[in-house]
Amino acid sequence: MTTTKEAPRTNGKVTSGDAQVDRDHEYAIMLAAFDDDDAVSTASSSLSQVGTDGAQIKDLVTMRTDACGVVHIRQLNDNSTGLGIAAGMLGGLAASVLLSRPAAVPIVGLGLVGGMIGKLRNEYRKAGTGAALLGTVQPNTSAILAIVKAEDVTKAAAALPANTTLRTTYVDGRAAAHLSQVARRIG
Repeated sequence: MTTTKEAPRTNGKVTSGDAQVDRDHEYAIMLAAFDDDDAVSTASSSLSQVGTDGAQIKDLVTMRTDACGVVHIRQLNDNSTGLGIAAGMLGGLAASVLLSRPAAVPIVGLGLVGGMIGKLRNEYRKAGTGAALLGTVQPNTSAILAIVKAEDVTKAAAALPANTTLRTTYVDGRAAAHLSQVARRIG
């Protein structure tokens, strides 16, 4: 079950008490829209700092829409490439043990293949997320999509700059695991 709540505003500014916390759901999806790219990078850095300070931010996506409203994902926090490299290296180690070969060649070779597959997965996720977000952000606008633990919504909202348009939707943990589904729910 998903509920959508607009965060109330005070004089157009985000304050720490603005975001309403829904205790019935595990995660919150926050979509913050900005007029320029500098505000997005500042907000992204601020949210990363909030995450470093203890708030649980599961995923952070920065995007920009063009004049036609097409969403272009700029940054997607994804460890697909790293996981691909690790899986490839483990596969290379297993292959070297089974084939009685020196370990370096299969580990490096399959590690590179795993890294390329991980990078392809990352690009696939970016395309799927961008397609799911069509129409959620106004044309010529930058935005951040953050999946935050529900009890940390107030901290995350307080980290956003003043005059931020913020939409928040709450989902359970299972729904928060799939980024493209999460993106559809915020729209």
